[in-house]
Amino acid sequence: MQARYLAKYTTGILIGFVLLLLGAGVSQAAVLFSSTAESGTCDTGVSTSIWDYTGSGGPGGPLAARMFYRCDTPVPNSGRSKYFRVDTVNLMQGTWNVRHVNRINLTPGVTYYLGAFFRFDRILGLDIWHDAKIGNDGPDSFDKLFESDGSVRWIINSGWMNGGFTPPATNTWDHKFTFNISLPGASGTCTNCGTDTLVHNFSPYTRSNPFLCDYEKWYAVVMAITPSTGGSSTNGRLELFINGTKVSSHTVKTQDTSTPYIESFQYSGTIAQPSYDSPPHFRKIDYFIFSDSLADVQNAGLMSDPAAGAPAPPTNLRVQ
Repeated sequence: MQARYLAKYTTGILIGFVLLLLGAGVSQAAVLFSSTAESGTCDTGVSTSIWDYTGSGGPGGPLAARMFYRCDTPVPNSGRSKYFRVDTVNLMQGTWNVRHVNRINLTPGVTYYLGAFFRFDRILGLDIWHDAKIGNDGPDSFDKLFESDGSVRWIINSGWMNGGFTPPATNTWDHKFTFNISLPGASGTCTNCGTDTLVHNFSPYTRSNPFLCDYEKWYAVVMAITPSTGGSSTNGRLELFINGTKVSSHTVKTQDTSTPYIESFQYSGTIAQPSYDSPPHFRKIDYFIFSDSLADVQNAGLMSDPAAGAPAPPTNLRVQ
């Protein structure tokens, strides 16, 4: 009798332990943050509880930074009919929107994915950013487009950071722009992290052959982040995918702390910095996401060209 009871008791413990492990495995792979426009009403403003624009300053003031739900040009082949849009005013310095979240604790060595769909529409054909200059001597002209903040600061940029790109003499980059990633060493979260600009460096893309983007077109942009172990360790990794194509991969120190966390996500903190001289234009966004699962960003369509139809596997993906 005692033996049978002991066997049942032991079996119960083993089953419970297995279920606990399975539960832990399931809970790790998750969408940790997402924001889409699909539940909104066309041509109405986005609530500050979803994206808070009230801290934005400069020309136009906070109201000019407010996102609206729009329905005229949704992301193609997405199955969604709405998106977020900001209508900027002349010389607007930023359309800063912030979304505060409960603290998201991150694990060094685990890969996370930060991304969204972006599109920039010109008015009267006027480019938003200065073209990158021949000989690497032109002014920077870029946005802090989408970033995560807390004890870390990882940023997706748009436009041109001339410290990272060298245009050809033929000026074939005219009326083009690109996306990039940066790791601001001066932000107080990553001491001695070096340059802000992490250039396109994954073949065939380089500082003189970047992934060129067009205005009036949707792009799927994802930064893959593997946090370093803290201190001076340089065992982290930051990678950038545009339409599922890897354009950069950098093994770097990603933050100071060994216990990284995120407490907010921010959109469009700056526009065309440092000159802040962009003309009025439309900034279109959909499906902000942060996840520790590659499948989540694939299912969102963020690892393929939105104009190409059915999602395709990303190229040159490094699996963790």
